[in-house]
Amino acid sequence: MSDHFCTVVAVRLDIEPGTPVRLVACSGGHPLPMLVRAGGSAEAIGRPGTLLGVVADPDLIDVEVEMSPNDALVLYTDGVTEARAPERVYGVADLAALLEAVPARDASSLAGAVEREALAARDREPRDDIAILVLRVLGA
Repeated sequence: MSDHFCTVVAVRLDIEPGTPVRLVACSGGHPLPMLVRAGGSAEAIGRPGTLLGVVADPDLIDVEVEMSPNDALVLYTDGVTEARAPERVYGVADLAALLEAVPARDASSLAGAVEREALAARDREPRDDIAILVLRVLGA
């Protein structure tokens, strides 16, 4: 076992005109991406995998879903979910509830809501990195 390791999430979008966008996600110890559907529901996509660098043959599983117009994918670091630690760590259900409460489904509004929640968690500087990336499928 190495003392050098990292987390990773890899996402591939297959885009063909006239067909739904196909998303393939794989996590190696990284927080799972959140898929926010155009109708407002949010869910984690993928399955947790092994940290990279911990074992010789990490368990990494591709999960495929279809994205429809106006769906959004939210990628984030654990600095978001651990912003309130050690008192509280945001779980998937907490993040889903936060994303579902955002009235606008555009990328900027979704990212802004997550950022505000993470930064409002403390009265001091964040203890870990906070990175948020939102990809949204535009209308047909």
